[in-house]
Amino acid sequence: MVKLFRGSKKDTTVQELNRSYIELCKSSHIPQAGFLETSNMCRVLSDQGILKIGQSKDDRSKRVTLKVDEADITFALQGIRFFLNCLQ
Repeated sequence: MVKLFRGSKKDTTVQELNRSYIELCKSSHIPQAGFLETSNMCRVLSDQGILKIGQSKDDRSKRVTLKVDEADITFALQGIRFFLNCLQ
């Protein structure tokens, strides 16, 4: 999500976030989770105060916003090479 929001973009839909996640998995050669699991990951991150998920009848259309600074996430993941590579 940090990589997706670099620049001027500050929110997206769960569906667009899932597409970005799938592309990242393919480029990293790791198995991807399905949409339901991605949606559940977003809910967990929302419960932890990292994301904000908007209301919508359809899970795919829900708006997602990053609630913490990108630099804080990058700092927290600086010791994990895999995540640093994903952020580049």
